[in-house]
Amino acid sequence: GQIIPWNFPLLMLAWKVAPALACGNTVVLKPAETTPLTALLFAEICQQADLPPGVVNILTGAGETGRAIVEHAGVDKVAFTGSTDVGKAIARAVAGSQKKVTLELGGKAANIVFDDAPMDQAVEGIVNGIFFNQGHVCCAGSRLLVQESVADEVLERLKRRMATLRLGDPLDKNTDVGAINSAAQLARIRELSEAGEAEGAERWSAPCDLPSSGYWFAPTLFTGVSQAHRIAREEIFGPVLSVLTFRTPSEAVEKANNTPYGLSAGIWTEKGSRILDVAGKRRPPRHLGEEHRLARIVVFTDGGDLVRAAPTRLEVLPELAAWDGLAFVDFGGDGRLAACPEGRCSHCSRNSRCKSDGFHCVGHWGLPFFVRLN
Repeated sequence: GQIIPWNFPLLMLAWKVAPALACGNTVVLKPAETTPLTALLFAEICQQADLPPGVVNILTGAGETGRAIVEHAGVDKVAFTGSTDVGKAIARAVAGSQKKVTLELGGKAANIVFDDAPMDQAVEGIVNGIFFNQGHVCCAGSRLLVQESVADEVLERLKRRMATLRLGDPLDKNTDVGAINSAAQLARIRELSEAGEAEGAERWSAPCDLPSSGYWFAPTLFTGVSQAHRIAREEIFGPVLSVLTFRTPSEAVEKANNTPYGLSAGIWTEKGSRILDVAGKRRPPRHLGEEHRLARIVVFTDGGDLVRAAPTRLEVLPELAAWDGLAFVDFGGDGRLAACPEGRCSHCSRNSRCKSDGFHCVGHWGLPFFVRLN
């Protein structure tokens, strides 16, 4: 059973369907209710290719359709990409069953710009990181951490670059920022932007003419943002950038790690030693890799020992034991999450080997969860 979001409907379908078919599975896929057409066209292509009936099944619908797929007794594996809240609900629904599940959820990625960064490259990276696909990207760099000594310069360059962005028809190859997906998503972006202003952040939007019809939001940045602001904590999923400053590398790491999400991040500096040092201090559930989208690590914790699963290793990280909660993660590596095959923890101790071969207990969230390394 596969459930995909609306931000990259055809790409997400390909990512889900191709591996499943290559491994000999049949699939039931539900596209997002606002973007079903590419999936339906793909179904027609499958028919034209004489794919046997029942191998690829496309079900359109809203949340209840997705729930029916997740809970159906004939579904052995659930693959979901979408919001964190729905991902939590799916994890709860399959806990205690024999179903396997992979989840790719939200993010609140940070770009860290040091005073020795190549400014032109950094600004381009910042712009691409947050305004690509209107910010409708799970790993969008929606937080910008800038060293105080160069903050004014970075903001000046950034505003100048944002002013050149072309907003309009997404089918026009010259367009930089297209339309927002739906009225509901536009309302969400507006709500959080208004909350940012109400909480004291200063808003600046690129000077551009918005089309008279459709759902549009000008590329926007906020300065004077604190870590307590909603725009610094919650995923906006739109063309909105929250700018924070720091003085020292340790402060940058502390602020970058101050998020429950773990998906991607970026470090901008000329010094390779600084990249390695800062990347090594970033907590796995927060930021993954030296460059934007470079590495992906599966992380879960129950407030005790934290376990990091990577394609070739499983590490217990007791130094992160004080962090409480579940990391909202990208299952892009070889790690696969599954509920305990027995419906309960086989042993009382944390991080113990499950009776089922190949599973490793990584803590409890309602019911225990296990990472299996392929």
